[in-house]
Amino acid sequence: MSIAIYTGIGARATPPDVLALMTAIARHLAAAGVVLRSGGSPGADAAFEAGCGDGPKEIYLPWPGFNGNPSPLALDDALAARIARHDAWRVLRDALARETPPTDLDALPDETRRLYARDVPQILGRDLATPSDLVLCWTPLGVPPEGTRIALYLARHYSVPVANLNDSTVRDEWWRRVATP
Repeated sequence: MSIAIYTGIGARATPPDVLALMTAIARHLAAAGVVLRSGGSPGADAAFEAGCGDGPKEIYLPWPGFNGNPSPLALDDALAARIARHDAWRVLRDALARETPPTDLDALPDETRRLYARDVPQILGRDLATPSDLVLCWTPLGVPPEGTRIALYLARHYSVPVANLNDSTVRDEWWRRVATP
């Protein structure tokens, strides 16, 4: 699989050894010119961004200065409105309505909707039309945590492959990749 753009995300509670792998993966992919998309959250997002360093990256924030992140790609009102009209928002609305208990996406507080909306360009890019080639993540067994869950709904809908580093086979494969120059 050729990767030009990947989404690097995961749980805030990602284990330290996996955070180290995420940082190594990001460093490896940045050296090859592969673009990282992430969201500025603590844990997995921060590990991917740290590894990417000054490499090519798109860090989408729900609002300016989220978690002290200086990324200029904060969700503004125009992008939030485009997302709310996009098919991806319908996908999220439907997915959340199927959960137990169901969640009404449009009834959530603005802050939560902005966090969820920020996940859309992490998968589809700022133009909302350029899906990532791969999602690299770590999620605990069972239901993925909040932000990761939202991004994974979108990845599934837009046929973006997901490599969950919680799977030891996937983790071992990536350790081999980053160890190879």
